[in-house]
Amino acid sequence: MRSARELADGDFRKSPRFAPDALEHDLDIVAVVEEVAAEVGAPPAQVALGNG
Repeated sequence: MRSARELADGDFRKSPRFAPDALEHDLDIVAVVEEVAAEVGAPPAQVALGNG
């Protein structure tokens, strides 16, 4: 998910957690995790969980 607009009406994730400012900040973190994952040759989820 890259935008709260991708969520259907009534989706519980339409909350302040996914407000534009919060989502933008979270996507910055995602970019760093993806960069590290590419450097070490691991999936981003594995890097995010620290199971490298």
